[in-house]
Amino acid sequence: MVSWMLWARLAEACPAELVNREAVESGAPVTVAADVASMAAPPGKLLGSSCLYSTGLMARRVMEEGSGWTWEGQLAPMVGNMDAPVSCPFTVADGSFNVIANGLLDAVVSCGYAEKALVLEGRSLDLDGVRYVVLTSFRIQK
Repeated sequence: MVSWMLWARLAEACPAELVNREAVESGAPVTVAADVASMAAPPGKLLGSSCLYSTGLMARRVMEEGSGWTWEGQLAPMVGNMDAPVSCPFTVADGSFNVIANGLLDAVVSCGYAEKALVLEGRSLDLDGVRYVVLTSFRIQK
């Protein structure tokens, strides 16, 4: 289990221990371990009024039961549904996957990469027609 101290550090703006800005700008990927990817984003703008516990549970379920996923492009802000129990503040640009608010997504947003073209990796799971994804890696698309 990941400590709450790590979770608190992920809440900082562009966390240096997670994101090396120079490496990212040169095209290097940022990858997190499964236990970090399974943690919900810290309370704040990404979590909104959604439940921290439910978001974390869904992230863990996607990581455990989902399959590998890769996508290239931009994230699109989610329209509506911000009052859902599971926080998914972004979709991929075509709207086909709801991106669960985890620590890595929080770092992407905090560091200012959310508007850039990205190469994203993670795990995805279709539950009752809703396709969720948990990010485990990102890099800037060159």
